[in-house]
Amino acid sequence: FPYTTLFRSLGAPNKKEVKKFNLNNIEKIKDIWNNDFLSSKNEDIFEGNLEYTTNWDKKVFLKYKIEIILSKKNGSEIIIAANDISREKEIEKNLKYFSFHDELTNLYNRRYFENEIKRLDTKRKLPISIIIADLNGLKIINDSYGHKKGDEILIQASQILKESLREEDILARYGGDEFAVLLPNTTKETAEKINKRIKEKCKKINNNPIPISIALGEATKEKPEQDINEILKKADDKMYKDKLSEEFVGTPRGEIKAR
Repeated sequence: FPYTTLFRSLGAPNKKEVKKFNLNNIEKIKDIWNNDFLSSKNEDIFEGNLEYTTNWDKKVFLKYKIEIILSKKNGSEIIIAANDISREKEIEKNLKYFSFHDELTNLYNRRYFENEIKRLDTKRKLPISIIIADLNGLKIINDSYGHKKGDEILIQASQILKESLREEDILARYGGDEFAVLLPNTTKETAEKINKRIKEKCKKINNNPIPISIALGEATKEKPEQDINEILKKADDKMYKDKLSEEFVGTPRGEIKAR
């Protein structure tokens, strides 16, 4: 590390303090040195990544390398080197997170949901229920109040759904205004109760002039021979029937009402 950047990377207050930093004081480096490197023929190169909290309470990721350098003039010397790869690790973490999460709501995304359907579609998870939820009137909200307000309402709807579910339930943003819930070991009756709880929560939200209304449909797989994709389609069909039962119109003042 150049000292000009090292003290910032390690969280040290200044360059003088960072000069006290020694890679040999890191426990994992000590273990590799004592247990692996010294017991080897000193021909092997030991390298890898480690997470380390510095004396200045900064958590960093280091890529280390221990090797012997042979020289005809000076004999040989051991080199212990490390690079700070914290930024790369943070980027990697974010890429991994957003490969399975929705950026707006922080819920799981469709890709994750479909992977979980395959993973949990087993006999021991029966009965398994699926709920499809769709935020009513999002287009009208976007047209009347702008997409920023539409995003706010989507986030509110996602919170209502999340608060209505159990910890083991899997909630995902399935599309633009659509959400999907996977409920392992859940009967049709329990799924219906959850739908009712969601509807009641929506009514309690004082969000004038934009009410939050969510269309819901549920279906349950009870037998191993049933196709889980047919259960998903059945829940989706029921959601659309629920959606048709509520008509949303814009008033001359731009307010939105359900009737």
